[in-house]
Amino acid sequence: MTLIYKLNNSSQNLLFQNISDILAMQRKSYVPEFSTSSNQTNRLLREISTQSLMLPMETNDTMSRKTEVVENSKNEKNPAMSKLVFRPTRITPLIFFDPDRGLLELRGKSSPENAIGFYSKLINGIEAFAEHGDRGLVANFKLEYFNTSSSKCIFDILKKLMLIEKNGKKLSINWYYEEYDEDMQEAGEDYADLLGTTFNYIETVY
Repeated sequence: MTLIYKLNNSSQNLLFQNISDILAMQRKSYVPEFSTSSNQTNRLLREISTQSLMLPMETNDTMSRKTEVVENSKNEKNPAMSKLVFRPTRITPLIFFDPDRGLLELRGKSSPENAIGFYSKLINGIEAFAEHGDRGLVANFKLEYFNTSSSKCIFDILKKLMLIEKNGKKLSINWYYEEYDEDMQEAGEDYADLLGTTFNYIETVY
């Protein structure tokens, strides 16, 4: 799927709507809950727990309403570049951002009521990293589903990530999609076309 790089705001909004509509249609009858059984998710949560930040399990009702934010490894000179972890819920993805390691990972489903509010802290952190960080970054997007408002925020995240490369540091964006999920693969291709860049596309089984 090839798109024209320069699009006006209304065209971009239509694209984001189309992306999320396609993904929603695919999952209209059934949207799987976020699974914490994957090896990579457990690896991240084990890392959190080893730093004395045990995250208690919540009931489905609580998880549907609440996003828990955990921060550690404070950066004294620039707090915006501190390590940031959002635990996953039924409507929000796991977010793991570690400036010291040059690693960002988003995994799960994204359909919060206020996507801009949910992602604002991460977007600000990436912007600070692009300006003040001293290393490159690997960004892993492992999303199962995202709605229209989330698709716009994901695009904002990607734009901030491009600043890292613009400032002379290495950037690698890995876009994961479930086996046979062509819609999610094409969503990544659309983003890459809009940004005039390339992603690494990785087919996986969640």
